[in-house]
Amino acid sequence: MLIIEQEKRDWLLEQVNSTPHPNWTEIARQYEEVFGERRHRSTIRRWVLTLMRDEHILEHYGEEGLLRDEVGTRRAKLESAHFKKRVSDLVNKQLSHENIVDVIKMSAQALPPNEIRLRETQKTTSESPIVAVAPLTDLHIGEFVDTQQMGGLNAYDFEIFTNRLFGWTNQIIDLCSLRRSFVSVPILKVPMLGDMVSGEIHEELVRTNLDNVIMTMARGAYMVSQSLMMLASQFEEVHVDSVVGNHQRLRKEIYYKDKYVGWDYLFYQWVAAFCKNQPNIKFTIPKTFYQLIDVAGFNVLIHHGDAMRGSSMQQKVHSLRQALQPQGKAFQYMFMGHYHHVEEHDIGTGTALMCGCMKGTDEYAMLQGLASRATHVLTFFHPKYGLISRDTIYLENFDDERHGFNDYVPEIWAELIE
Repeated sequence: MLIIEQEKRDWLLEQVNSTPHPNWTEIARQYEEVFGERRHRSTIRRWVLTLMRDEHILEHYGEEGLLRDEVGTRRAKLESAHFKKRVSDLVNKQLSHENIVDVIKMSAQALPPNEIRLRETQKTTSESPIVAVAPLTDLHIGEFVDTQQMGGLNAYDFEIFTNRLFGWTNQIIDLCSLRRSFVSVPILKVPMLGDMVSGEIHEELVRTNLDNVIMTMARGAYMVSQSLMMLASQFEEVHVDSVVGNHQRLRKEIYYKDKYVGWDYLFYQWVAAFCKNQPNIKFTIPKTFYQLIDVAGFNVLIHHGDAMRGSSMQQKVHSLRQALQPQGKAFQYMFMGHYHHVEEHDIGTGTALMCGCMKGTDEYAMLQGLASRATHVLTFFHPKYGLISRDTIYLENFDDERHGFNDYVPEIWAELIE
């Protein structure tokens, strides 16, 4: 329960109830003007969510419910303090990521499994099932894109991320259902291509991110886990193959040794831990910066894409092929993120596909002339013909549609894993 003066409590609730999408930066500015106290927008947001939760508990369970909730919160606080100290100590000492992963696996309480409700139609005319591939890339969770600075072109915060993720999830289900009118789609591949959190590799991100990166990682993983659980109810199998990006770095300088050491790798471990009770979701979380995955009998190379800079796409593809082919790792297709837009390149044997960005354009991209819409792709592979279809999902269409995820995350983040 949040202890705050009644006048401030009433004022905060009035601000947030007056609009479906509160501008936390503006509310924080007005709060300072009204009460003479400077508070960060993330603090204001947490206060408001806690106040709304307290009101809900009081309305449905009375004073006794508030007391039980306070007791549970204090217990969680004691447990989470020990957990966060262990994570922070390990990161600060730059110890093995395996030690941190052990902490995550021991601490995370998995989501309850969903029943598989696969609905294949009886109108199927093809004897060969196809495989759906829905990359999830460049979420940049925790970044704040100010719509006022963008002239209304784009906005991004945690609420918008969650709305877009929920819309993406339902769009995947709907588009696969359309395909099932004429062909079976039993398997979904979800390559996670990196830059899942905003990170702290740029000074302006450290200054403007919505929250600290540890909290952002846990909250974001909780949302993505719920998305995967929804998808798992609609497919016989869901394969989640992951690679890390560049925004996941623990330090500002670029490093190549132990490239996997960072926030993306831990994010994937959180997601896997939350989903561990769902039997039809399979995770692959390697330490290498790329993966070669099998999609309907075709080899698809997935990587973030930051390694492709400095020369043309064709030159980089040729170089990768020269390195991988002697090891029996020839690939026909390539999926990558990093570039924040959707684009195809013919690489002879197939397509190199840039898979978009959940965040959409930001202040940097706008000023650099790199503006693009918030998009993701959904592709379908046939066992004989390879990549046969690509759909583009325009994520800003979901900005004003309220999501159905559990997005309440108190300051005591260990309550997530109670």
